[in-house]
Amino acid sequence: MNGLKNRFIELFSASGWSQAEVARRLEMTRGGVNGIVTGDSVPSAAAVKLFEMILSSEGRMPHVNHALREGESIFSPDEMELVHELRRLDPAARDQTVECLLKMLALLPKRKVRYSDGSSPKPQKH
Repeated sequence: MNGLKNRFIELFSASGWSQAEVARRLEMTRGGVNGIVTGDSVPSAAAVKLFEMILSSEGRMPHVNHALREGESIFSPDEMELVHELRRLDPAARDQTVECLLKMLALLPKRKVRYSDGSSPKPQKH
């Protein structure tokens, strides 16, 4: 199973939320969340990171990857600053802020991945 998929499922379990609530908070469809939970699709790295940030801002973050050493964070210093700021907000304001961030992310151009030989990654088949 894919690492992003595993992490999403771990976060989903830790959240205690319904698939509909996860979909609402991450601005995904319920079918998209269901596809990830059932193993039919893989979440984006951005969706997993946002899920981590939302749970962390609410103090509900599950244990992180065991490969991290004590004192290390899964977040960069800038991301940690954002998480701390999100924690200061009431839940409604936090949801509005996350919604705004998602809209901003959607406006950013998608980066195309290229290997050093100039080729592109091939789509994975399920």
